[in-house]
Parts: sequence; C-alpha cells; structure tokens
Amino acid sequence: MTTIQVVGLNHVKTPVEIRERVSFPQDQAPGFLSELRAGPGVDEARLLSTCNRVEAYMAGEAEEAGAR
Repeated sequence: MTTIQVVGLNHVKTPVEIRERVSFPQDQAPGFLSELRAGPGVDEARLLSTCNRVEAYMAGEAEEAGAR
C-alpha cells in the first residue's frame, strides 16, 4: 500500500528565523530530493519552498516509509 507523508513549516506557526534556516535555494533542491528518494520505501519525493512555507512530500510503501 502506498503512503504519502508530508513534513512542513509555514508562516502561521513558525517564526521567520526558523523558516529562513530550512528554506531551499533552487540549486540545493535536487540534492535534497535525491537524499529523500534514497530513503527506505520512498518512491517519489517533491519539495515546495516559498517565502511563507517549506513542505516535503514523500510517497512510498507504508511498511518502510515510517522507518526514515
């Protein structure tokens, strides 16, 4: 069974100082996504990074996805 996991921060609950520390410049996104896809059970990964939020989406097998 495929599971989708989302991890994120937004401007409503996270201070700008923390969001700035986890923002992804365009040139760093491919490396981060490669690391996510290399994880156990992760088949797909996407990253959304704007001035107001950072979100990582992962899809993969349910049994292995939680092991990361």
